[in-house]
Amino acid sequence: MNNKSRLKSINGFKSIYPDEWIKLQYVQKIVEKTVESFGFKRISTPSIERRSLYEVKPPWSEGLISQTFSFFDNQKNFLTLIPEQTPTRARMVQELKKIELPIRWYDTSKRWRQEDKVKNDRAKEFWQTDIDVIGCNSVESDAEILACSACIYKNLGLDKEVEISINDRKLLENILFSAGVKLSDCYTAVKIVDDKEKISKTEFYKRFKKINLTKDRIDFIYKAISLNGLIIDCVKEINALNQEIAEKSSKILKRFIRLSELLKWYGIYDMCKLDLSIARGSFYTGIIFEISDKNKNLGALSGGGRYDWLISMYGKRNLPAIGFGFGYMGTMEKLKECKLLNSSSSKSDIFVSCENPQKNYKMAIELVNILRKEGCVAEVDIIGKHDDTDRFKVFILFKNNFYKNSIAEIIVKGKKKIIKINDFYSFSKKLRTSQK
Repeated sequence: MNNKSRLKSINGFKSIYPDEWIKLQYVQKIVEKTVESFGFKRISTPSIERRSLYEVKPPWSEGLISQTFSFFDNQKNFLTLIPEQTPTRARMVQELKKIELPIRWYDTSKRWRQEDKVKNDRAKEFWQTDIDVIGCNSVESDAEILACSACIYKNLGLDKEVEISINDRKLLENILFSAGVKLSDCYTAVKIVDDKEKISKTEFYKRFKKINLTKDRIDFIYKAISLNGLIIDCVKEINALNQEIAEKSSKILKRFIRLSELLKWYGIYDMCKLDLSIARGSFYTGIIFEISDKNKNLGALSGGGRYDWLISMYGKRNLPAIGFGFGYMGTMEKLKECKLLNSSSSKSDIFVSCENPQKNYKMAIELVNILRKEGCVAEVDIIGKHDDTDRFKVFILFKNNFYKNSIAEIIVKGKKKIIKINDFYSFSKKLRTSQK
């Protein structure tokens, strides 16, 4: 490796410059304002946890373990940058001395995973907002999480561009078991279903044959998981598809009927569909869902589901939970595609300069001090460059004779005029009014 390569940023780790940071903050503010309107309370969690926290999860979580950035500290503790936050939430719940249910928590922070493929919507370091309801297993809590996720995309202006695909992990397993999948092969079978959209039909059949399924049984699985559409319509089709599956999944199907009613009341039913090919992570126990681009240009933008037994693996408390992770990378790519991110927002508010700094710089500082105290974003010229007016919403130039005559040139929204500033305080009030 040459010296130049050693100084480059690591692939999958992105430096965010001011223009891009403003866009990220814009999205974060909408996400967090929406989440807080649903009564969720913000928490802050460590960026580093003990690696053993992720080893508590089932043995099929090894795929996640292999993606962690793990290391030993000076005290020889085996640690990792957090690849996801569900185990952290479980630990925090177990460590609480007093608990009031249900818990409604959210957090916005970074995650780290050693992804094999780095793309515009996937990186090794990424921002995510995680939202969880803990201590409640009702269908109403399922609907609340779905409504919160839908409202985020509505408030971002993407409700016509995305769809929420819903499934139930137990329903999927009932389909697989009915087709003859053994319990020991269940994780492998779920992984094949999860990869359905990424592989060819031939590869799909080939993988199922490796776990000793005959063609007619694979045909049945393929037909069943290809079922998708409005929730009520799909429930009817499942009942007609196979009596054994319908009977084993009767509680799930009744829950779906109730869920569809709730989603209509929330006004998001048309954004949602049932899709029996949705599989997601290994620790989900009930409803699962993904929010995706209708045009299929991007992968899953966000997703979540119910994990009712996971918290009990970290201590004495056994609490059901449902969560949702909002992904910024894919969503921001979709916002850019739809031209819903305004690049002009990176302009600074007010810039104050002077033709003769030796005489008038003190006055320039006095003005920006007042503007900043009153909540304005104001820059003072520190390099003597007073001709770059396009970078600022308001450009104020103290003329050469300002100290004597209080004459300044002001450009607001591209319009230039010469004014006399008798008093900085009254001028700052007029200035704020002129920006509205």
